Amino acid sequence: MIKNGVIRFDFCFFPGVHKQMMHKSYTKLCHNNSNKKEKGLMMKRRAFLGVCAIAGTSVLIASEQKPSRGALSSETYATIAAVQGHMFPEGSVIPSAKTFRATPFLAETIVHPTYDKEIRVFVVEGAEELQRRENQKFLTYGVKQKEKALRAYEKTAYGSGWLDRIMLLSLEGLLSDPIYGGNFRESGWKSLQTRGGEPRPSTRYIAL
Repeated sequence: MIKNGVIRFDFCFFPGVHKQMMHKSYTKLCHNNSNKKEKGLMMKRRAFLGVCAIAGTSVLIASEQKPSRGALSSETYATIAAVQGHMFPEGSVIPSAKTFRATPFLAETIVHPTYDKEIRVFVVEGAEELQRRENQKFLTYGVKQKEKALRAYEKTAYGSGWLDRIMLLSLEGLLSDPIYGGNFRESGWKSLQTRGGEPRPSTRYIAL
């Protein structure tokens, strides 16, 4: 919702939005070659704001657990972290995946008992499939090789859906209230000059 020129996020999930909207956000990512350092993919600000304003984000009904890898293997965790780091690299107006703690947020979210089990399996198996496609070498790739691998994966229906899901979970981590483990020090809100919904949550646990 946009009020008084400030984008507000109600943190609700609209079924099907990740396929219809988040896929567009990934395909509109682009390289920033303004200097000699490889910065990876940069989100176009206008596309990013448009997607977020329409789609909103969902927030985990979370426990008081500390962020962890949960049930994710170290390789799966590292693969997802590499993909998120490619989507949200250092040097952009938008904070990097590392800065807003995208992967710890994702890992804790998908292993929580309230999270959809089928989606949890999809996230894990999608990361494993990416590694299989790249002969277990994805984690050794540089920016250009990762871009090539992800673009090829995106061309498959399965890979496209998986990248949509990773993007959606990343946006949740970027824009949800920091109490849920992402958006560290409100870095996501500050980068977009926005704020979260009111009233702010006072605890991570919400009774069902």
